[in-house]
Amino acid sequence: MTIHPSQLPTKSMSISPAKLTPEQGLPRYAPDWYAEPPILIYDAKRPARQEQPTRSKVGLSTALISAFFVLVLFKQTQVLDWSWWWVSLPLWLMPAGYGLLIIAVILISLWHELKRAQRRRKYKLS
Repeated sequence: MTIHPSQLPTKSMSISPAKLTPEQGLPRYAPDWYAEPPILIYDAKRPARQEQPTRSKVGLSTALISAFFVLVLFKQTQVLDWSWWWVSLPLWLMPAGYGLLIIAVILISLWHELKRAQRRRKYKLS
């Protein structure tokens, strides 16, 4: 099949995939990335992905800081007659909790090391 030069698209014309047939190929000035849009195939067995609703997450630290601010408000308005140590207790709970967690991990690892050393001594003596 021969194509007359007047049938070829010019740079001023818009190029659409419908105007080009496979026999004609792409025009010489078309960029390398020019191609027909991809065909999308959907799997009928798998349902479309639905977005999960976002839930507000109120963590422990948020609750403790909020409790601290409430206690400070009560202390400042003289509703509570507590010491500042008790009012600031929610702020100390998070570092104290992390400290206790670190101490527990260290103690458990030391206990495992002692057990391992005892097993080694037991098998060396046998």
